[in-house]
Amino acid sequence: MSTEGQHRNSQPGLRIGLLPHSPFPDYSKIWVGVKQQSLELEPPAECVFLPKRVPLFQIMEQMHLDAVLGHFSSADDIHFVHSTGMPAISVFRGEFSRHPLITHDLVSHAELLLGYLLEKSFQDVCFFSDQSNSHSPELIHTMSTMMEAAGGTLHVFRNGDRTKKRGKWVLQDQLLDLGEWLRPHPKPLAVVCTDPNHAQRIYMVCEACGWKIPEDVVVAACMGSEQQMDFLEPHLTRPITNYVEIGREAVRCMHRILTDQTSPKPDVICVRATALDIQPSTDQNAIQDFIVRKALTIMQEHLAEKCSVNELAQTLRVSRSTLERRFQKVLGKGPATKFRELRAETALRLLTQTDRKMIDIALECGISDPSQFSRFIKETYGCTPLEIRSNR
Repeated sequence: MSTEGQHRNSQPGLRIGLLPHSPFPDYSKIWVGVKQQSLELEPPAECVFLPKRVPLFQIMEQMHLDAVLGHFSSADDIHFVHSTGMPAISVFRGEFSRHPLITHDLVSHAELLLGYLLEKSFQDVCFFSDQSNSHSPELIHTMSTMMEAAGGTLHVFRNGDRTKKRGKWVLQDQLLDLGEWLRPHPKPLAVVCTDPNHAQRIYMVCEACGWKIPEDVVVAACMGSEQQMDFLEPHLTRPITNYVEIGREAVRCMHRILTDQTSPKPDVICVRATALDIQPSTDQNAIQDFIVRKALTIMQEHLAEKCSVNELAQTLRVSRSTLERRFQKVLGKGPATKFRELRAETALRLLTQTDRKMIDIALECGISDPSQFSRFIKETYGCTPLEIRSNR
């Protein structure tokens, strides 16, 4: 039997190999989703972390794996997958042209950021990126369309050849160009960057020009890890990437491939962001308490799951009473009440802004029973989900 045939066999208790490391700091959250979804399969799948720096072809047979998920950085591993037809899915970043990629939806990131800035009455927004950034055209198109529909303007600045000397980017020239670009725009000004590295340059320009963040210049980034965002001072507003759902979707996609015994298609499945992490870079009144901010981020990332106050406190390594006290001090309500509010807000947004099925919205908000979801919305907003959708 061929290697491909061996890997395509659908057997009870699928074994899925997980590539052990990645350069992206939030990969651990993706593996949480992978583990959770694997246990929900019937029968449950077994996830196996593969040894570091050992080529796939050396361990594939002895570990009896049915498939592999992860970030494929080794040329040998990529060649092995291509040559054997082994089921493989790239997670978060793609290396294969013939296999699925499960990643974040940057369009939803841009939509969330622009919607937030429009709510704050910004009619002129600046977007800063590099010419080499492959995501820029899609982000620019999305934000330009939204700004035009709202009667506003998107101003785009992308680093080009005039800030390049001897094949290298010169930071000083970049900052001078950025300062010249930002200076004529009336303040307060909103600037959206592709990532924290670009945001840091905006911070440096603001400091050199005497502009305060966020009083004079509001700054946000379309993507970046939590660690990168919190490295900047003031902390940077960002969309919350649903890493857990990315991991879950990777397992669901792999299960479809293995059970249907169909050839993997080069699909790109994008998981939408559902909320923003509002930080002092855009709002002077943003929550400063680290524990409360971290708790809110965890809640946003786990809206579809059960999340008790005790579990939340344990994750944050504080007592339940400490967590309750800090929530009451900062928000005037307990964590359980806030979690319920976040679910209700997400449900309302999905009901009014998307055409997704009611059951899918309910599941994303952690409710599996449609009648219970209807009661939840009725109690919160005074009308049923169908009434909300028909009046949007």
